[in-house]
Amino acid sequence: MYYRLEGKTPVPCSIDETFSTSIEERRVAETTINESIRISTVFLGVNHGYVDTGPPILFETMVFDDGNGGDMERATTWLDAQTNHINMVNKVLASSEDET
Repeated sequence: MYYRLEGKTPVPCSIDETFSTSIEERRVAETTINESIRISTVFLGVNHGYVDTGPPILFETMVFDDGNGGDMERATTWLDAQTNHINMVNKVLASSEDET
């Protein structure tokens, strides 16, 4: 249920080990779009799959608009989390262009 990163690879661990690192050490990527929109992708350290079958869901990409959470994607691996981040940035940028 709990994980820590060894490099970019999640490994099972105790709850104490999970939360012994700072958010900056668990951040995959962060992009500021403008003064109110920020996209952050982090390693969660806890399986958000909530089931015993399948790979653990350990990374989250979220759009923050004026500090409020919005659109979100989750991933199993660091690489998938990076891809989610890039895709979310592109989605938000395309949406911003559509509004102008």
